[in-house]
Amino acid sequence: MVRVKIIVALALAVLLGGFVLLLYLAQSNVAHSVAMTDDMQVAIVLTPTGYEPKEVRVKKGTTVLFTTTIGHAHWPSSDLHPSHMIYAEFDPKRPLKSDEAWSFGFDKVGTWGFHDHIRAYFTGVIYVEE
Repeated sequence: MVRVKIIVALALAVLLGGFVLLLYLAQSNVAHSVAMTDDMQVAIVLTPTGYEPKEVRVKKGTTVLFTTTIGHAHWPSSDLHPSHMIYAEFDPKRPLKSDEAWSFGFDKVGTWGFHDHIRAYFTGVIYVEE
């Protein structure tokens, strides 16, 4: 009888932990999303935990300014890593100093994945609409 109670308690703990994890992941995704903006310039910052915001939705012609707070060089660029050929113009073609910003005007409608070329695990998406 004691074994059954322990098994049931463990199963409930696992279920509760999974539920809490799902809530956290759902909240993280919402926190990184940005609604469509009428601003013609949007800023994306590379932080120690990744790009903030991770996703932006902008109108065609919007300029996106990339900066960093990590204290090291950064290199925002179009997917796919390492070629950057999906939107080849979306690439500064070199690492940027930690205090250097780079901006890019999005003149093509589409969904544009991007990453930091130096730390390719930091990724994001820019949705460009008419």
